[in-house]
Amino acid sequence: MNNTIHVEHTSEDGKRYIFWCYSDMPGMLDILFHRVHGIAVRIDSIKVEYSLDQKRKQILLEHIEDASFQEFGGEWDTFPMVTVISRGHSRIYFYPMNPLNPNSPLSGMKEAAAMVQVIKALRNGEIVELDTNPYHRELIRQGRVAEIAKRYWDPYVSPWVYYAQDHPHFHSPLLMILLAIIPGLILIAIGLILNYFQ
Repeated sequence: MNNTIHVEHTSEDGKRYIFWCYSDMPGMLDILFHRVHGIAVRIDSIKVEYSLDQKRKQILLEHIEDASFQEFGGEWDTFPMVTVISRGHSRIYFYPMNPLNPNSPLSGMKEAAAMVQVIKALRNGEIVELDTNPYHRELIRQGRVAEIAKRYWDPYVSPWVYYAQDHPHFHSPLLMILLAIIPGLILIAIGLILNYFQ
């Protein structure tokens, strides 16, 4: 699993607003396998790097006709979705996450709103009054500004890395499921072996 994104840039690129998104509609597989991709919104484009297949995509801001944020899902499982409409009315969907709590798809609403704000402002040549670092943005939202200086929050490092560091008892949900299933499989195997020798 790639835990960082690599955004090629030069000094002329200007600011890059980094966002972390689930690789698809947030679901159990995204959380179990920590599937994410990183997005850099720049003055001229949106660059997407997928952590699963290492493919990259670029969308020029001049080709974007609209960007909007909506809540998607049911009454109990609503999560944020950003829709970007480009020329020809093709739609691209992003599912932003709260970088400090990637374990909860429901907590990314403010980050989704920030993503739309940045895309629209840069597309219109306006100044964006937001921090470029996703971890700083979320710490500011939560009133935890003092924590920004306590360690280096690398915007290009996956939220899962910081989540595991901040939750020492955190284990991969996949590992926890396997640990729950393995004893049952062992008991079944023992039962089959005992049954075979009777």
